[in-house]
Amino acid sequence: LGIWQGMNQLLKQMAACSLPLGLMCVGAALKFGQINLDLWRIVWNTTGRMICMPLLGLGVCKILGISTLTTQVLVLFFALPTASASYVLTKVLGGDSELMAKVISVQTLVAGLTLPLFLTFII
Repeated sequence: LGIWQGMNQLLKQMAACSLPLGLMCVGAALKFGQINLDLWRIVWNTTGRMICMPLLGLGVCKILGISTLTTQVLVLFFALPTASASYVLTKVLGGDSELMAKVISVQTLVAGLTLPLFLTFII
């Protein structure tokens, strides 16, 4: 059974809007003035996610003798910041959504520095 064409277009448009809406929610919840309250948790989380995870992936790929192209792809996936959808999930499930908004924002900023470095060194 096929999907009605109008419903197909509606679902495509809703999917295209989901990422910007999630990022706007993160931006609305972000309070840079209060980032000092959770600074150590954010630093540890960001360091683990943006530096340790890619290095771990690189090490595993080297140990297993995986090809260069596959290693590059895996390391880049490991080096990506956390998804903005995690803010929405944290909010819905009753977690610390303000902390999650800070983590997403800091990791996205740090990714601007770490992704080019990993791209340079794993090629």
